[in-house]
Amino acid sequence: MCLRQTAKSRWEGLPVYEGGVAIKYYVVETKTGTTASEYTATGDGESTGIEATEIADLGTITVTNSYAAKTTKIHAAKTWSDSNNQDGKRANVGAKFQLYKKVGETSTAVGEAVDVPATDGEVKVWEGLPVYEGGVAIKYYVVETKTGTTASEYTATGDGESTGIEATEIADLGTITVTNSYAAKTTKIHAAKTWSDSNNQDGKRANVGAKFQLYKKVGETSTAVGEAVDVPATDGEVKVWEGLPVYEGGVAIKYYVVETKTGTTASEYTATGDGESTGIEATEIADLGTITVTNSYAAKTTKIHANEDLE
Repeated sequence: MCLRQTAKSRWEGLPVYEGGVAIKYYVVETKTGTTASEYTATGDGESTGIEATEIADLGTITVTNSYAAKTTKIHAAKTWSDSNNQDGKRANVGAKFQLYKKVGETSTAVGEAVDVPATDGEVKVWEGLPVYEGGVAIKYYVVETKTGTTASEYTATGDGESTGIEATEIADLGTITVTNSYAAKTTKIHAAKTWSDSNNQDGKRANVGAKFQLYKKVGETSTAVGEAVDVPATDGEVKVWEGLPVYEGGVAIKYYVVETKTGTTASEYTATGDGESTGIEATEIADLGTITVTNSYAAKTTKIHANEDLE
């Protein structure tokens, strides 16, 4: 006998026999509704039925409806935007990512915070995250915390609730990328020329062609910076180099000027103030000052005699 019941869960007064044969009772469940197909029933059907005997209560048939709660995953990645760690500040930053979930107006930390390496790339994948809580879609977001002596010099973007992702019934929600930005320190340096030649008394200056080349020295390696610039035959500032990095690979750069001279009278001038020995080591100030190169020439002198003839 197949019993179909929708309003009650207890059947009483059931016959034990029919035509002298013991009856087997079982339950069949039917489901309707928009999400009915997402539930799987076990415990109903003939296979779980109970054959009647002459006892007052045959017991209980339990039908279980099972549903696998939807889960998803989310990734967190890190980007360091600091001119490839030009100033060497990154090593002194300790960072952690904490995943949060927000349901309605309530945010809660999910698991433990994870360490963020000092390299670009994926940091963590959180898997098996529920899509819903209490029937409400969960919003997931990442909060970064930073520690260390240079942490305050980095600005984080991409973390916080505003960049979170609301969960949906897909296997992978994608990636939240947190970018730590740092403006590499820059400075400027001036080069000036002084002609020490008795105000060009001998007219030699016009036959001297001069150029200034800026160099940077990092460790034991010197490299030219940009193109050489022409030096005029007058006193004063020749060039200002701006936007110069203070560091390279975390090492302070030393800047210096080398003068090259050409022309028929160039060898008669002696330059002082150029070369590595008069360079300036960069610091985190806006203006490193001026390197002055002096071209000196000793104006030619002679002597003359005068004789007095007395008669």
